[in-house]
Amino acid sequence: MKAIELRKGNYVNWDDEFVNGMTTNSIHQFDIGLIHKITPIPLTEEWLKKLGSRYVATDESLFWIPVSNLKAELHFEIYPNTDEIVTILKSDFGEIIFDRVFFVHELQNLYYALTKEELVLAVTPINTKTNDC
Repeated sequence: MKAIELRKGNYVNWDDEFVNGMTTNSIHQFDIGLIHKITPIPLTEEWLKKLGSRYVATDESLFWIPVSNLKAELHFEIYPNTDEIVTILKSDFGEIIFDRVFFVHELQNLYYALTKEELVLAVTPINTKTNDC
């Protein structure tokens, strides 16, 4: 993981504990050599739920998050018996399939790029560490 991938507010693990939002101070610590202490959080069905996504009523392997400013939705198709989640931006005008989003901070960054708003937790995970690292 590289410090350049992180923004303030990103969720990561620091020494195997969840960090509830990176701060300028914690990102600076990575720049001075502590980057090896953090690990990205894999994007999973559980994390999609924690980030407020909803099931599509007819398909429990399909989640979505609204992207109101684009009159669109981010859809996440979860393929059974694999760890693969395909991310698609869908609207009435068409759809865009993104490169695979592997980690929670990557989804947060994508959401921010599309909306200029933070994608925040709907549910706080156990083993939470303060964001001062």
